[in-house]
Amino acid sequence: MASTSGNTVPADSGTPPPKSQLPAMATPKHNSQVPEINSSQFHIDPYVRRLLNTEVLRYEPGSINRWLHDGLSRLNAIRPADAEFPLPENGVLALAKVEAELGPCLHSIVELMEKDTSKERMDTINTELTSYATAAESERNKHFVKAANTAFELLQSHTIHESSIPPAFDDPNSVVFMRHDSVPIESTQGSHGKAHYQRPDVILAYRQHIEALFPEPLTTEDLLKAVTDEPPSSLEWSEGLLFVERKLDSRRKIIRPQRYTSDILVEIEIPDQNALWEEIQEVSQETSDLGDARLIALSMASSSQPRTSNGQDDLQEGEDKKRSASDAGLDSCGAERKKAKTKFMKKLDRVLVANNMRYRDPTKQHAAVQLANYAAETMTRTFGRNHALGLMLTGSMLNVWRFDREGDLIQMTGFDIFEDFPTFLLFLFVIQRFTPADWGYLPRFDDLNRRAISKVEAEKLATVAAAKAINKTGQQVPDAADVAERTRKIMEEDSIRTMDLTDIMVSPYKPSSGTATFKGTKGDEIPTKFGLSGRATGVKGGELVVSPDGDGGKEVSNREVVLKLSWGEVGRNREKVIIDKARQAFEGKEFAEGGDPCDYLPEILGEKVFEDFDTDIVRKAILEDYEAYRAKRPFARRYPVLVMLPKYEPIRVITSMHAATQVSLFIALIYCHAMLWSVGIEHGDISESNLMYEESTGRPKLCDYDLSHIRGDYRPSEHLNPGTWAFMAGDLLTAEAMEGKVTRLYRHDFESFLAVLVWISLRYNNGERVPCPRLDGWAQGDFRRCYAYREDTYTSISFGHFDCPDWLSSDMWYGIKMLVHDFKRILTTRDIAKGKVREQERMKSKSEESLAGAQTPEAPKKVDFLPDRGFLSNEGFFFRPRGGASVPVETPTVWKEEDEESLAALKKDVESYDDVRFVNKAASMMELFKFNRSIGPYFTTLLQDNLKVANVSA
Repeated sequence: MASTSGNTVPADSGTPPPKSQLPAMATPKHNSQVPEINSSQFHIDPYVRRLLNTEVLRYEPGSINRWLHDGLSRLNAIRPADAEFPLPENGVLALAKVEAELGPCLHSIVELMEKDTSKERMDTINTELTSYATAAESERNKHFVKAANTAFELLQSHTIHESSIPPAFDDPNSVVFMRHDSVPIESTQGSHGKAHYQRPDVILAYRQHIEALFPEPLTTEDLLKAVTDEPPSSLEWSEGLLFVERKLDSRRKIIRPQRYTSDILVEIEIPDQNALWEEIQEVSQETSDLGDARLIALSMASSSQPRTSNGQDDLQEGEDKKRSASDAGLDSCGAERKKAKTKFMKKLDRVLVANNMRYRDPTKQHAAVQLANYAAETMTRTFGRNHALGLMLTGSMLNVWRFDREGDLIQMTGFDIFEDFPTFLLFLFVIQRFTPADWGYLPRFDDLNRRAISKVEAEKLATVAAAKAINKTGQQVPDAADVAERTRKIMEEDSIRTMDLTDIMVSPYKPSSGTATFKGTKGDEIPTKFGLSGRATGVKGGELVVSPDGDGGKEVSNREVVLKLSWGEVGRNREKVIIDKARQAFEGKEFAEGGDPCDYLPEILGEKVFEDFDTDIVRKAILEDYEAYRAKRPFARRYPVLVMLPKYEPIRVITSMHAATQVSLFIALIYCHAMLWSVGIEHGDISESNLMYEESTGRPKLCDYDLSHIRGDYRPSEHLNPGTWAFMAGDLLTAEAMEGKVTRLYRHDFESFLAVLVWISLRYNNGERVPCPRLDGWAQGDFRRCYAYREDTYTSISFGHFDCPDWLSSDMWYGIKMLVHDFKRILTTRDIAKGKVREQERMKSKSEESLAGAQTPEAPKKVDFLPDRGFLSNEGFFFRPRGGASVPVETPTVWKEEDEESLAALKKDVESYDDVRFVNKAASMMELFKFNRSIGPYFTTLLQDNLKVANVSA
């Protein structure tokens, strides 16, 4: 059901964008410092790296003072300023008002720091920050964690104006920083079938999630010690509230001032951001020769690597054995910076140098790109995560990053946690009181994302329950089989997740009383596409349970449903709006059996629009220049939309049916789509994932109207070319089309239908995926390559270079070949008709020029004959006549009324190739609509009877 919008794929990162496209940067240059990780465990998808590199560069500068003011305002911590500041019409607060109202907040923090009761904790913070400034790089994380957590203790009971007190430190919902640089978390993205892991330096999480990592409950004191060391296991991506990536800036000295004041932070002037591009390129691993160089070098090194009898690599002549740090005369810090390479890596280095190739550690990425990675991971792995925050700590300079689905990331101006320590405390004060919604979690989704109970925990609970049960029988030890069965039931019950949907149900499905509850299992979802921008559609399957009362009464209605969550553009009509309009357009009209287009539309059982998470709200609050940004991106606003639909089967299931049935179902979808187009609804995203099948009725369903357009409504240029590249028409897979300069026509969607039919016929057998290397090229990260691979497939089918797959019947294979041939023939016929129009217009123009010339007499042209050169005129020599033949004079063509009628008919014929009348041409010219034993001819008649072409524009 979900589709992947292809128009967000960036250009190759090897070419820097123009300076005019680079926003300003608020972070000084720094050296990349990433913990050394076994590179064999990390296989980062190069396309994903290019994507994130580009998205990071496409950020907007935000104000940390505005961010603090916005957070404090929502905490009721802002006391209105005495002076009056008029509120502009656009709702953006004046910076003077922001600074005036932040002053008392900072003053309150400084007063807290100077209290006698704060001395012990302030001394601890000072000690840890001093250690942070002087410690080796590998030790800095633990000092930052301890200082920040101690600051949380200091701030726990503090209030500013009318702010509330956060959960106590021993509360499960209190927030705690913990080191995570030594424990990897498995990533969504990998390549070559191998796992990809990432290790954030520091993560902020709820105490309950951190405690779950330890085998036994911890006191607060023990927990604060434990989070500075290596945890026994990793957090899940969905549990990370905030991620910290620390980078060394060797040029910046960390200095602590003697005394702190409540002065407002003077935000750093934004320097040119080309420096960020250079830094990313410096540490980025996306080099054109990386893949080939690494593979070739590995092959050469492996093939020539001598081995001993025990399987270990022999040392080459002159190669020293690995020495310990003390043997090498290095201190612990130096040893960390200069870890010895393995013998095989040394061999690999020699091969690379000898063959003039390069190899770079694929784990190294710029700090901002790492943060983008973490944000993309948590937003992908969490069903219902609207945004994520990251901190980039460069030496003592801290920058806050905000990531959401609008596409342009926000980096706040940085501040120094030493020199601007009160600002740092105020920042911690705000995030300590954040609600789940502030962290980006949509309401109601918490149970769907909670961590699954481990088998060890389940066995403990089962053992306790079994022990209680045997007390009455006199047994001493619980029966092992009983414990195992109880463990299984506990884990099974824990896997069931629920969500209250009573108030999102729409008529006529909304229950008159009682509750409507969604029940699903953890992991039963199609995750959103990995990345930071776009619709990010995710789908979760489950069951809708309707109960007659609110007390968990008897279940009276169960139905398999799916929840579809996506971030739609505010400027687009929502899916429900479009489907409702379609039903209204056909309401009250009589259709022959199978001819009602509404039969092929999906049902919308419920809808919820999360308007409070509109991406415009935060941009208005924190961007340095909101007006300039919104003028540049007026239609980029997005908000989350949750839709509940019945569960439909993917269209691939029809490959288990008879060939004639498959073709009939596809023609029914083409019919529905054409009828929608005739009433002004342009679907715009025909793809495999958007064509479904309903088993209960045996009907296909045309789904997903998130990218659809209602003709007549304004359509911004950035909305002109949506779709899934693998199936988009060739006309739309051009650079011009990607800029929105190609008008979308009905036949573009029709071409997509044919591409999907070819795809599922060759990709699936009885609903199961089968290998087909030729189709692998259709799904590329470059639209030109997508089109080239698809055309190559079509050409191979047409010229017999593609053998019929074993699972396809001869009828279906013949239908596929004719489909490709007939569609090309239709386009050729259209080109011929366009050529005739051009010729007729040329003749008409010439006739008009002749008539104009006749009305203005000119001197006759003098024509001479020279025996040795032939005829010459004042236009010059043009041929040598034979035998003194006379030169015929061309008689001007007289443009007649019937010629004008002929031209008009030709133009009308050409226009019919571009609007919905194209489907009638296709039905008459393509064998697909005459497929043996299909109901194609029946739908052809329905199209002729029901399709209204009046007032239909392309």
